[in-house]
Amino acid sequence: MGPTEQAVFETGEPKATGLIVDPNWGTFVTGLALIKDKQTGESLGLVGVDFSAADVSKMLQTLRSALYYVNIIVALASLLIIHWLVDLQEKALNTDFLTQLESKRSFESAAAEMINESKRLGVPSTMIMMDINYFKNINDVHGHVEGDKVLREIAELIDSSTRKGDLRFRLGGDEFAMLLPHTHLVQANAVKARIYENTEHYFAGMSERDNTDYSMSQGVVQWRDDWTMEEWVAAADAAMYAEKNQLKLNI
Repeated sequence: MGPTEQAVFETGEPKATGLIVDPNWGTFVTGLALIKDKQTGESLGLVGVDFSAADVSKMLQTLRSALYYVNIIVALASLLIIHWLVDLQEKALNTDFLTQLESKRSFESAAAEMINESKRLGVPSTMIMMDINYFKNINDVHGHVEGDKVLREIAELIDSSTRKGDLRFRLGGDEFAMLLPHTHLVQANAVKARIYENTEHYFAGMSERDNTDYSMSQGVVQWRDDWTMEEWVAAADAAMYAEKNQLKLNI
């Protein structure tokens, strides 16, 4: 009994010999396993299976090929997962968690893109700035949970008032904004009117309950060629506050 056979017989673990060169049988490897009696557990002998060197080489080549393709699949899967995680993180950064409108971060990049498109193609772009008059009173009287509920519901009303292609944002607090690509001031004012109409009934019930004139103030401004993005935002803010002054709001 050779050393490999002896090791299998003593340990019970299957083993294989090294390459054996025989003048009659050529080069081969022998796999060995122990034969045991199932009832008594007694070792009865060994069983061996011979594999030619060519067969072993073919199996190893097949294994190497399989591992190569497995590695490619794993690498591609890893890239897809990384891409998905990056997209997920980007979406989270660009989405307001409370209202699910786009965030201030997204607003700034979208406004810059619209300005570039207006310059390049000569198409109009319009911005609407909005906030809720006396919103602080809601938080003070009813608490922030009620205030958050109002913000979510107003966001839904703004969303239902817009057209396909209009971009909607929550900039923070009770301030919202819209960017309307390829839109003249007259068209944007029609969107503004729909927002008033859709929010008026909502605020009416709140105003009666709290004896406070809740409403939405809006500033609508079409971009001018000589403006920067900051100047455009400032002009829309100014238009919104001018409307507040017309309503004689003490805000």
